[in-house]
Amino acid sequence: MKIISEFFDRTKDYHILVVGDVMLDCYLRGRVDRISPEAPVPILQLESSERRLGGAANVALNIKRLGAKASIMGIVGNDSAGEEMLQMLIAENIDSSLITKSDSASTTVKTRVLGGHQHLLRIDEEKHRDSEREEAVVFREKLDTFRNTSPPDAIILQDYNKGFLSSPMIRMLLYFAHLYSIPVYVDPKHENFFEYAGVAMFKPNLRELRAKIPFAVEANKKSLLAAADYLAENLKCELSAITLSEHGIFLSKQGESGLFPTHVRKVVDVCGAGDAVISVLTLANLMGATLSQMATLANAAGGVVCGSVGVCPVDVEAMREEMGEEGRNS
Repeated sequence: MKIISEFFDRTKDYHILVVGDVMLDCYLRGRVDRISPEAPVPILQLESSERRLGGAANVALNIKRLGAKASIMGIVGNDSAGEEMLQMLIAENIDSSLITKSDSASTTVKTRVLGGHQHLLRIDEEKHRDSEREEAVVFREKLDTFRNTSPPDAIILQDYNKGFLSSPMIRMLLYFAHLYSIPVYVDPKHENFFEYAGVAMFKPNLRELRAKIPFAVEANKKSLLAAADYLAENLKCELSAITLSEHGIFLSKQGESGLFPTHVRKVVDVCGAGDAVISVLTLANLMGATLSQMATLANAAGGVVCGSVGVCPVDVEAMREEMGEEGRNS
């Protein structure tokens, strides 16, 4: 089956629920011509500002741009940033019925200040708040209603250590998914790294993996295979996907594995590449793609995003171009 050439035609057949820490990304752009006389810092002459969907919301946007149906679950504050995010989700035709506004939460906003293409400063407005057991119960009730009206083909758990994917929430989500045989795909962070047992795919990056595995891990096939075997033993995950930045991706599934290098390219900004990669891997795996096919799609998606400044969803036409003739023959 020609998964790569058929990929963009088949994505419309899938509905993906993305669960995790949603946030708003703000970009302030301008030029720097001088240093402040008040302190040794650059003065930015502001020329434009932009707001984008960030965090798990950017993963949902990737799913939508790839052609699938996307739904999103998370918490925002009862504030202007939360309302703005909800309006942006509506504009992108992403189902936000599982987003809850909370007076006890604040919407995470990351503001990046750029002089030309140079990052000068990032300002984070956030309040870490772990979801409580009672909230997990409420979301479980919402999920039951949601599944009855719009059942998802897969769930992506996108963790940024902002607190929504707490232990009670993870346990509830995995139980729900297991009960209804819905495969779960995970992009973890360090706090709850080993909470995600029995998932369809576990996708740490090399830095996250090194922080949690009790032995040294290098970017070579032998070392990565040992790490993937450790994940499989401890998490019982079906597929391990270890992203390696400029070195590509390592995939291991049921006795088969491979280290798949990416093309050499100029990297402008790595922000958002992981969001694109997990989106593509999820859809490709649902289609029954081989490891090589998944890697080709994932490396192309990540490479395209790395060519843009800031967090942004994958550009499908640029992704086709990145893959050459294989990607264009759909």
